[in-house]
Amino acid sequence: NIEFGSVEDIVLDRITLSPTHLVLGAGFFEELMEELGKKKDIDELAPLDIIREVEQDCLVIEKQHDHLDTTDDRGQLPIDGIKYSKLLNYQIMDEIGDFDGNLLDILIDGNNSRFVFTVPTVKERLRQVGYNQRFELTFLTSDITLQASEIHLPTNTDDIVSVIEEKVTAKLKGKSVFDWPG
Repeated sequence: NIEFGSVEDIVLDRITLSPTHLVLGAGFFEELMEELGKKKDIDELAPLDIIREVEQDCLVIEKQHDHLDTTDDRGQLPIDGIKYSKLLNYQIMDEIGDFDGNLLDILIDGNNSRFVFTVPTVKERLRQVGYNQRFELTFLTSDITLQASEIHLPTNTDDIVSVIEEKVTAKLKGKSVFDWPG
């Protein structure tokens, strides 16, 4: 086994938003030097199909790391994709052009990967009718579209609130994760 760093980011297909590659950095010190401009920002790209095993503190891949594609010296991708970290700065919009959500995470599960969002307007509306728990909403990446610097969800606040009221029990505290569509 050869240790060659850590997962720094995830590359997603621009159309389907399916995860395609992991961006592998060389560890804390090298990433810091790259951030400070003291070293070129070149990272390896591991296609998901070469990952054999995910362990608690490492990934086992089929190819040696010197056979992987890399980013250019500015960290740009040589493939048509988008880094997950870039999406963290995008505005979250619903199907009618409203929303004030935040992208929190991505859950990778083969063809059923999901983005995790918090949506303050949904939380506030649910709080008004007795739901005091925190809500995280998940959407299949295949149901989401990108437009300019916006992530567009396939529904709206009213529909989300309606479905949650129908399917989720109100709590005084805690957290509820709701997979859309419910």
